[in-house]
Order: sequence, then C-alpha cells, then structure tokens
Amino acid sequence: MAADISQTGETLPVDVFFDDLNVLGQVYYARYPVLVDRGLTVFCERMGLRLGHEDLNVAVRELTLTYDQPLRKVGSVDLTLWVEAVARTSVSFGFRFRTGDVVHAYGQSVIVKVDRGTEHPAPWTEKTREQLTNRMFTGSHV
Repeated sequence: MAADISQTGETLPVDVFFDDLNVLGQVYYARYPVLVDRGLTVFCERMGLRLGHEDLNVAVRELTLTYDQPLRKVGSVDLTLWVEAVARTSVSFGFRFRTGDVVHAYGQSVIVKVDRGTEHPAPWTEKTREQLTNRMFTGSHV
C-alpha cells in the first residue's frame, strides 16, 4: 500500500493476459474497463470490503478513458487509483495505467452504491465513507 494514499494515490499491479490483446498485440481498447475493475477489486479488498459486503453492490454510472500510448505487454502493469470525490451514494475514482515512465491510458470512473432490493442508489456505510474520504486526492495524476 502507498505510504500516503491521500497525496499519491495507490499503485497496484494489474495482470494483463493474452486474451486482453488485439491482433496487433496491444491491449484491446474495450479491455481497459476490465483492467480498471481488476484494480478496483484489489483496492476495495485492501479497505476490508470483501465479496458480499453491502458497499460492493455498485453500478458504473460513468467511465471515461483517454488512450495515450499502446500497451503491448502481457503480465503486470501499474494501475494508479485515487478517489476524486465522495458523495452520499457515489464515488469518483481517477486512474492511470503506466509502465515505467510511459502512460498508456488514464481516466475516471463514477460508481454508485445500489440497494439490492430496490435497485435504487443507497448511502455508503459510515466506515466505507470514511475510508474513501481518507483516500481523496485533488491534485493532477496525469
């Protein structure tokens, strides 16, 4: 875990597999959201949120991606995640994929907690809200 998440974000290794590549040997553009989800899963596990926890009943509201340099690698790639904003029922994450000094892609994802019974937005638990707020970063990571 990063020493000071609130200032640097958290960099996690994310695995890229052969089936994530296109015919040119680059990560296929539609696989980046899957890679973000892989990283968010680890990010949430490090916060103590395991499969089945009520705060993991989420839906993606928004996802933006900017592609800078092709990623032509099977194996581990660095995904840096940071919390940009925490609202009553949603959270906005920033993210960046990089190998060494090369930024491959970056963007933002907004997820909304959903009540399983009503399928309407639901507030975060106090513990999760506190952990997300402690991981907020307002500077530039790109």
